[in-house]
Amino acid sequence: MIGPKDLHTKVSDIQVNNIIKLIDGKIESKVGEYKDRVEVIILGEYSPADRDKVSEMYTQPEVGWSKVTHRSSSENGEQPGLTRFTFYY
Repeated sequence: MIGPKDLHTKVSDIQVNNIIKLIDGKIESKVGEYKDRVEVIILGEYSPADRDKVSEMYTQPEVGWSKVTHRSSSENGEQPGLTRFTFYY
């Protein structure tokens, strides 16, 4: 049986996987724009908890990014609907 906590975890896991797919689809085309980082902007605003999970996954030793930051457009005082992830070498 699935309870409310399990349901929230399941939805969050699906959201994290969707974010990763969006990033992976764009990240290769962004390499080389900056010397020390790669910036990827994806459509949609996601919870800080989900973005933190994504950041943790990309900074795993087997993946290799030294640091990943994230910010949604509404946190920047801009029109909502976008999220930027910055990947540092």
